[in-house]
Amino acid sequence: MTALGDQLDALLALAETAAAACSPKYDDVAIGAPVPRGRCVRLWWSGEAIPAPQMGGSRYTLNSELVGAGVVVTVFEPFSDLGEEVTANAMVNMATFIDGLRSGIDADRTLGGKTIAVEPEATPAEYAQLGQVVYGFASMAMQTGMTEYLIGG
Repeated sequence: MTALGDQLDALLALAETAAAACSPKYDDVAIGAPVPRGRCVRLWWSGEAIPAPQMGGSRYTLNSELVGAGVVVTVFEPFSDLGEEVTANAMVNMATFIDGLRSGIDADRTLGGKTIAVEPEATPAEYAQLGQVVYGFASMAMQTGMTEYLIGG
């Protein structure tokens, strides 16, 4: 397993815990493409971050480049209709999930020693229509790790 794979597995466990605390709980929690399949949570690699946020804006050392790894956790909530009660309940579920995920990350920013520090960003809620279904979704982006690449060697 790679460092990123270990970090994704640790975040998956935190996401599963947060999903179980929702009512109703999110049963479909997985590492995969950020495509909604009903009520679900997806974790996915979002690419590199240069410079790595953990390094306070420093991209280079004397002989290496420091590159962060981005991960996003997205909760998807389809609306059965657009009535106020249905949408309010969906928003509460998404917020409950994000709150539980952030609490889990903040309890152990190193993901059990798998990274230097996880740096989660603010989590906006968004809404989109996909086919005939309107989805609410909230994506927590974060930097989970850092790789040091040697220059000239």
